[in-house]
Amino acid sequence: MMKPGKLYGVGIGPGDPHLLTLKAKQVLEQVDVIFVPKADKKKESIARSIISQVISTPAEMLELVFPMTKDQQILENFWALAVDQISQRVSNGQAAAFITLGDPMMYSTYIYLLQLIKKQHPEINVETIPGITSYSAAAACAELPLVEGGERLTIVPVAHHLHDLSRIISDSDTTVLMKIGRYLDETINVLEELGLLKQAVFISRVGDKDEYIETDLRKLKGSGYGYLSIIIVKPEKFGSCYGRIDI
Repeated sequence: MMKPGKLYGVGIGPGDPHLLTLKAKQVLEQVDVIFVPKADKKKESIARSIISQVISTPAEMLELVFPMTKDQQILENFWALAVDQISQRVSNGQAAAFITLGDPMMYSTYIYLLQLIKKQHPEINVETIPGITSYSAAAACAELPLVEGGERLTIVPVAHHLHDLSRIISDSDTTVLMKIGRYLDETINVLEELGLLKQAVFISRVGDKDEYIETDLRKLKGSGYGYLSIIIVKPEKFGSCYGRIDI
């Protein structure tokens, strides 16, 4: 019986190819096949474009489509199809990598694939390679400390918590707003109602050539910039960092 290969879940960071870890680069240059997620089969994969800039010996790349939908049944069908393809390659003795933006264990499709693989193919050896998160890169870019001392950090997927966003922000020392998407205007309205517009910084496509930082969030209304963007809200000590943001 053929010995199964190995699956690597590889975080490739927020966008800047130079933020790939040495281990991620090493794994991606040694595997037989790299599975690349994308939201639309007609569009270019952002993850693929990132690693293509730094991987010197590219393996076979197979794109897997995961549509942007909240329909659980549709999502589960696509997860199952992806696991079938991945497990077939790994069971045949190949080393495979599934790449994901940011970190594999944070708001990633990889989490659901990993759960299915462990349930359906427990014999497959899996290793997860962490990656730099978008909010860590954004805080560094804005020179804005996320937390100090005993402060609390709250990470919120806006698309799922818009109804209680005001309470969440009010209860935290620092709030990272992610998965903003089409709810950017509503998010700005909440911050305006809380009187926190001057204590918030918006970062879009951090690490990418189209990276954009804005501290006057009123300018963003109607812009449609919510995709691949985050907002960091830090009422305390924000003033000392605010002056160093280069727009």
